[in-house]
Amino acid sequence: ARSGGAFKRACQLKLGSACRQLGLMFAEGKGVEKNLSAAADLFETGCGHQDGLSCSFLGESIGRGLGRSVDMTAALTAYDRACNLDEPQGCTQLAHAHRTGAVGKRDPRQAAALYQKACTRAHNQGCAFLATMKWFGDGIAQDRDEAVRLLTAACERGFVPACRQRNAFKASGLSSP
Repeated sequence: ARSGGAFKRACQLKLGSACRQLGLMFAEGKGVEKNLSAAADLFETGCGHQDGLSCSFLGESIGRGLGRSVDMTAALTAYDRACNLDEPQGCTQLAHAHRTGAVGKRDPRQAAALYQKACTRAHNQGCAFLATMKWFGDGIAQDRDEAVRLLTAACERGFVPACRQRNAFKASGLSSP
């Protein structure tokens, strides 16, 4: 595929987003033969070239064993790098690890801070998870009104699960109208 060649050249010139795009082509088998190992390698290269989304995809590849052996420590390192590069998906994935204890010890405060960072960058899943933590007071101060506000914002951006969750929370009668 001609576009694959262009992405390859741009990746060689250290354009991280081009490495990511080529990696996605290999991951999905679009224009090239599907090769998850090559995809993971390209995500790693893109991450090394400061592309946060490449780091997120690398974390997913490593965490799910897609073209790499499963290694949660390495996956979390990739998500941390993504988050530090202001990629909200990486922040959300890292937050999950802190919320569930996949990092070794459950740390809901750190999870909430990471979800907040993702939410601030309009990552709807991060907002929804933070809203759930706030609704139930899951290791952080309970704030049901703020939970509804977070879900409303994600809903207004078209994230249907947030709309459903907000409606269920509001129907419970435990928040302000």
